Amino acid sequence: MPALTPPILSAQVKAARAKTRAGRPLAFRSYDTWSGDETLAFEDKHLTVKECRSDLETREAMGLGAPDELVLLVRASDGLLAEDTLSRCAKGRLLDLNPRDTLLNLAGAQAIDPRLLLHRDVIDLLVQRWRADVRLTSSANVIECGRAFAFLLGRPELATEPPDLLGLLLWSLDDGLAAVLQAPPAVQSAFFDWLRETNGTALVLIEQALKDNAARLVSLGLVLGAVFPAEGMPSEAARNATIRLERYLGDVKVIPSAAQAWHRASKAVLGHVDSRLQHELLRDVDAWLDELKASELASESEFSPNGFNLRLDALAAALQTARRGDSAKSWDALLDAEKWVKSHWMASVEGARLEVIRMALRLTKWLRQLPAAENDEGLGSLASAFLADGAFVDWARQKLRRGDGRETLNKAYTALLSKVDERREETNALFGSSLQRWIAKDSKDDGIIPIENVIEEVIVPLAKNTKVLLLVMDGMSGAVFAELMTDLESRGWHSMRTTKNNIPRPVIAALPCITAVSRAALFRGRLDAKDTTTEVVNFREHPSLHRSIQSKSKPQLFLKPSLADAGGAGLSSEVRDAIAEPDSRVVGVVINAVDDQLSTLGQLAIDWKVNQITWLKDLLDAAVVGQRAVVLISDHGHVPAKETDRSLQLKNAAGDRHRIGPPEAKEGELLVSGPRLQAATGTNDWIFSQSERLRYGGKKSGYHGGVADQEVVVPLAVLSASSEDIGDFEATDFKAPEWWAIDLPASSPGIAGQPAATSKTRKKKAAVGEAPPLSLWAATGAEDTEVVLSTPPLTGVKGETPAWVPALLKSDVMKQQKSLANRVQIAEDMISSSLALLESRAGVVPVAVLARELNLPQFRVGGFVAQLQRILNVEGYLVLETDTSQTLRLNRELLFKQFDIKP
Repeated sequence: MPALTPPILSAQVKAARAKTRAGRPLAFRSYDTWSGDETLAFEDKHLTVKECRSDLETREAMGLGAPDELVLLVRASDGLLAEDTLSRCAKGRLLDLNPRDTLLNLAGAQAIDPRLLLHRDVIDLLVQRWRADVRLTSSANVIECGRAFAFLLGRPELATEPPDLLGLLLWSLDDGLAAVLQAPPAVQSAFFDWLRETNGTALVLIEQALKDNAARLVSLGLVLGAVFPAEGMPSEAARNATIRLERYLGDVKVIPSAAQAWHRASKAVLGHVDSRLQHELLRDVDAWLDELKASELASESEFSPNGFNLRLDALAAALQTARRGDSAKSWDALLDAEKWVKSHWMASVEGARLEVIRMALRLTKWLRQLPAAENDEGLGSLASAFLADGAFVDWARQKLRRGDGRETLNKAYTALLSKVDERREETNALFGSSLQRWIAKDSKDDGIIPIENVIEEVIVPLAKNTKVLLLVMDGMSGAVFAELMTDLESRGWHSMRTTKNNIPRPVIAALPCITAVSRAALFRGRLDAKDTTTEVVNFREHPSLHRSIQSKSKPQLFLKPSLADAGGAGLSSEVRDAIAEPDSRVVGVVINAVDDQLSTLGQLAIDWKVNQITWLKDLLDAAVVGQRAVVLISDHGHVPAKETDRSLQLKNAAGDRHRIGPPEAKEGELLVSGPRLQAATGTNDWIFSQSERLRYGGKKSGYHGGVADQEVVVPLAVLSASSEDIGDFEATDFKAPEWWAIDLPASSPGIAGQPAATSKTRKKKAAVGEAPPLSLWAATGAEDTEVVLSTPPLTGVKGETPAWVPALLKSDVMKQQKSLANRVQIAEDMISSSLALLESRAGVVPVAVLARELNLPQFRVGGFVAQLQRILNVEGYLVLETDTSQTLRLNRELLFKQFDIKP
């Protein structure tokens, strides 16, 4: 000890007096400088302290005072003092200054943690640095390791418990280990011995790496996952990297299990730091791989940015192969490549990019289906097929056109889009020809609704049973509708239909499909080129709304200028009041978000979700408050702009995609004639763009006015936020096509968001040899059969229920969790079936598969999963979680722990 202080000497005197007889002076062997005065206050006495350097000085000091009040500090060994001098001292010898006794007396403790006693230098340091305001003892009055290191290293949290690997690595990121590195070697050794008890051999590796790479411990730990894979044998590159790694670890032989523990802790660190630091750590992973001459391991690392790019390249190659062929092997390889990309950490922060990748896989799966038969189908069937299938294709390819920063993926996307566009052009030609015949014959096809009949056929039957909010999304295509409907269902809105009048079914816009013609026909209730009455008046005076509905007030229609509040924020009070008015059966609102976007040059990538569309959420919330059903419709669709579009500059072009002759219709155009055109425009013959690649005006984000199915087929949905049926309208599903669920095999009858019909819905039987309809727009002419199911049948879940499930359901924790859940309860058989399904699939099940196996309607899936999580996630612990790919993951070990059951 560099200095002997009064508190330390007092503690030594106290310890010595407890073991010696009174009447003799205490003589301590001491080579440390005394820092106090010649008088030491001790208990109720004043002791004389004298430093002695020889036998003579010792003898002289003994005569200075009473023996009981004399303390001698002798800088000499026993052999240098005469025997008679020693005989006059307590115990007849020089006493050693005992740090252990000193520390016990300083702290007023009964014992010292045995692990500290193994390190005398640490005890010395504790004595030397002692402060009266420091508490080293536990409630049992024992000096603890944690409290000792908290004092020596300036980390108060150590007093509570030793840090785990995660805590230690987090320290390394903010210089928290600086105190450890600056501590004496004895303290470092004792500290790591203490940590090793709870953290195992991984501490040996970290202790060695700490010397030269304290700030890089986390990134090195991330690298270890590729060098020491948890599954399978390490590659030759990994074995070579192991050899090079040892020089960074003090030439300590690396035990794989220790390296993997370090890796897991480093992985956990990423969840505790901000995004800036996350990316710094990931960049350092590649730096480590370069230093270890192991860059070829980058693709095996789930944290290497270079590795993520390599995985994207592999995905691009698999995408090209799957596009060219239709073998099951190439599809499986593509799925594996996508899973490989998703397993990389960077996928968790690249959600939008991953969604584009999923769209590419969906389109690939769609292309692998047998091509549709090019027969003379009716317009209703083609329109239904578009809404059930083509709209989703358009949604996917529009996302795919956003491209990717990786050139390999961009090339794969371009090639895929070229093939998809080609297939869609064939569909457009088929649809255009059918539309041409339908208009020429002035057909009355029950499979569709002309837009001028929507109010009479849809709004009126619905308004007889409930109040209605008619939302007209100007320019909303089938693709926008599909994306928006998916978001609406996730928010608790579900589709309604009635088989009595087969509503809803596809709506056909008035041609040319522009606002001035088609939207006017919707509100007017007829095609009339001569009518100049405003839309607001036509809607208010619509004959069907007056004749068939008993309403105390006339229908109101609000256009864009009326929606904004006078203060400039939020929906106007006038619109809110109208929707809330109990005596008003029908209120209409036009939202121009889609059509306005078409006028831009496409600088923004828009996701068509409720929160992205101004006023839409406010309108929906107002509808809930006003207890209104919502009818969502557009007046026409649009075709998005593409780089491959061609423009014909013609003087007689009447719009972006329609004109009058001459010249006569060329390639990509279609001449359409008929009484509908005459009534709507005053002109019988029009030439329309049939190809989605042809326009007549300047470049925009999108165009309409032609005869592509994207423009002409108007999507329609009847929506309710209530669980109650509305007259003949009953809940149904908004269904995605089979190929949309890329995790399911193509032959599987289950599809994403398409479980069986809901409990009371009268399902349509398909005609012999005909596939059942794939959307809520059912084909016409089918027989109605009443099917009543009190609860969804659980026929999809196969296999025995695991033995632990009944124990879980009967547990006290389960009873408590159920009591905490809201009033909507899940039946035990549903919980049991869900857990059985998760157990059979190693705890990982896509939500789409759960819906299919439990026969859950899509509009109830989100609520079911949320309720199941409320029950299983005890005290907020993630026993059951849903990842960004809509996959459920069950933490089996945590489940057993939280519910106190045995596997």
